[in-house]
Amino acid sequence: MDTFGYGIRTKFGAWNVRSLYGEGRDEQLEREMLRLKISILGISETKCRGRAEYRSDTGQTRMLYSGEDERENGQRLHGVGIMLNEVARRSLIAWPPISERIMTCYAPANEATEEDKSTFYTHLTSAYSSVPKADIIIVMGDLNAQVGADNELWEKMARVHVMKMVTCFYGDTENQIGHIMIQQQWKKSMFHVRNIRNADLGSDHHLVVISLKLKTAAVLRQSQNAARNQKFITNALSDPNISRKDTIGIN
Repeated sequence: MDTFGYGIRTKFGAWNVRSLYGEGRDEQLEREMLRLKISILGISETKCRGRAEYRSDTGQTRMLYSGEDERENGQRLHGVGIMLNEVARRSLIAWPPISERIMTCYAPANEATEEDKSTFYTHLTSAYSSVPKADIIIVMGDLNAQVGADNELWEKMARVHVMKMVTCFYGDTENQIGHIMIQQQWKKSMFHVRNIRNADLGSDHHLVVISLKLKTAAVLRQSQNAARNQKFITNALSDPNISRKDTIGIN
């Protein structure tokens, strides 16, 4: 089985888990991920310190995380991570951790300082802009954007950044707070979008899941058109040396 191959379904998830600090939390998260057959799970608010990668005790998943260094008061805040099944892990090229808020997104809340907000969006913009144009960009995580049930503002933002947005809801309210966004040119590869309300980790945020299946139709049409529109350099045949070589080759 491959991940992200043409015609292959790959399931992504984004979830604010509230904390992975505590005995058995990562094992419980792994069980939910495997039960739901998620290949790549973006995790917010892990409250894990430092930056590391480790394999689970079962050997079925890998955790990559980026968090704060230890605070003087011992408080644990923020932290993001990505959990991969072993198939997805074999496809991983690199995972440069940017901060305790960016691998997946975990944006500052409204009560955060303007400096924290500015730093986050500066890092996010820089990370987005640094991705090669040929790559598929997926932005997912807890953007702490409680916009209610009205999608108009977010849809405008998604159009500005050429992204297609999927959202999840927070608690029992109609606040949209978790998001998965993909570039518009790949939106037809996205299907089976769901908020998973029965995912069990004691979090008051719902898990949002999408499946992607890349299509080759556009790529094939481009290659066929390129072949059809290929022009032959007939003027070169006026050169006696080239004409003689072509004649010999045909004979």
